Amino acid sequence: MKEIVLYGVILMIICAIAAGALAYVYIQTQKIIAMQKEKEKLQALQEILPLAKHFDNISDIPKPKDKMVKIIGVYEGKNNNQKVGKVVELVIRGYSSDINLLVGIDTLGKITKVKIISQQETPGLGAEITKDEFLNQFIGKNSPNMELKKDIQPITGATISSRAVLRAVKEALVIKD
Repeated sequence: MKEIVLYGVILMIICAIAAGALAYVYIQTQKIIAMQKEKEKLQALQEILPLAKHFDNISDIPKPKDKMVKIIGVYEGKNNNQKVGKVVELVIRGYSSDINLLVGIDTLGKITKVKIISQQETPGLGAEITKDEFLNQFIGKNSPNMELKKDIQPITGATISSRAVLRAVKEALVIKD
């Protein structure tokens, strides 16, 4: 009986030390992880809108007209205090996951680039939405009335994922400055 209690106490001490070590590492790396995420986001914004030297986060995020789309952020790109466009971050439900994407729009209302930030769609099918062949179809377009198969060719076998990206891009185009 004494041995069981002794093993239980030893196990409890080991668990407490491990939990304390994990908490310490988490606290020490939390700021570094946040800084790295911010740096990656800035790089992605500059990739989407290359003429912009800095971005202002627009705090007054509009409500989406499409209920399937969630607008995460709107960033106004500037170069020498002159507006060069905006980048809209959106999330929409795809076939098997949420798709997080950035849409760059210049001052003429044309799409400069679309980038998928994260997705967990089906590998080999829905995950193909990250490919340039699909995303480059949006560049230069400015109509929120784009249609799948007419204006944008969907990924074969991934119509739901393709349609989700199109809906999000269309929502970004209707956001007023």
